[in-house]
Formats: sequence, structure tokens, C-alpha cells
Amino acid sequence: MVLVVGDGTALGTAGFTAGFTAGFAAGCLRDSTHVRRGLNSLRSVAAKAKAMSEIIIGIDPGASGGIAVLYSGGGVEVHKMPATERDIWDLIEITRHNAFAYIEWIHPAIQKIGKSPMSKLYGNYKALRMALTAAEIPFETVQPVKWQPAMGISKRGKTETQTKWKNRLKARAQQLFPPSCGIKVTLAVADALLIAEYGRRERTKGGE
Repeated sequence: MVLVVGDGTALGTAGFTAGFTAGFAAGCLRDSTHVRRGLNSLRSVAAKAKAMSEIIIGIDPGASGGIAVLYSGGGVEVHKMPATERDIWDLIEITRHNAFAYIEWIHPAIQKIGKSPMSKLYGNYKALRMALTAAEIPFETVQPVKWQPAMGISKRGKTETQTKWKNRLKARAQQLFPPSCGIKVTLAVADALLIAEYGRRERTKGGE
């Protein structure tokens, strides 16, 4: 049996029975107000269950960046950034079912990099957004100043070289995704993995 509650959320028999029993035991079904509270509790349980079953995609849109995919069963995939629009689409399209993506936000006039690298970076960013849109994968953009602190990464030091900075990000990703996950954490995919893990935590937290 499947129960569809007010906003269209579908609950299986087990989920509904557990929620209904808990609500009844707490005396939540005595009047319409308590019924609404019971249904809100069920919606919260359903939202958390849905978030935990989602495929989470993390995207570092740089030409030397990558894409990470976290599956609900614990599986992890990583891919270096595809070289062409077709390759980007092929990769995004196969993950379209029950997926939610987080892509690092790119400013169109980012400072301290040349015009040619900037064009490639922003071009990748727009192509990835279009691929997500075409695949009907909901997504959010997230700035580094938001996901990096959330993942326990302190701000880059003024004298810290690019190499040391990127290796610090890689080290953090290696802590969270050891070899037992079945992947090798490289500089190309480290940011994408951290963005995906940030997204997974955000989505799960949203259902609590």
C-alpha cells in the first residue's frame, strides 16, 4: 500500500504504519490539530528517507576539475571533467534518476586568472548547468566560502601556494573517502567529492 499525503509525498506501508503508530501512541490523533501534526511528522520522515535515497552529484566545473557521484547504498564514482559537451551530457544523463546536484558557483569575472582559462572555466560551468537542466536534474550552486568551511577546511593562507592549497583539499577528501570506498582521490576529483559530501549532508539535514 502507498499513502499519498497532502503535498503528494508517497509513503510505503511500513513508513505509514510506523508513523501512524507513533502518532497514535503519543495521543496525536485526538483532534484535527493533532492529525495535522501527525501528518507533518510523517512528511518529515518521508523527506528524510527520500534525501537518504537520492543520488548526490558534486561538480567542480574547472577544466582540470571533476564530477563525483554518491549513491544511496554507499557507492562512489568519480570522473575527471569531460572534454566535450557531448561527453558532459553522456555522463550527466546516466545519473538523472532521483539525483540532486551541487555545482560550484563561478563568477563570470573571476579575478587572478587569465582570460583564456576564465573563458574555459565559465564555458564549462554554463555547459554543465545546461546539461543538468536538460536532464531535469534539480541542482543548487554553492560558493567555495560556503562548502569549504562546512567540510572543515580553513581559509587559504595569504602565503599558501596553489599546490599546497589543492593538496590540503585533496587530503581532506582522502580522509572522508578512504581506499575502501573503491576510488582513488586525485587533485582532479577532490573538490568534486567534497562538494558532493557537502550536498549529501545538506540534503540529509534538510529532512531532519
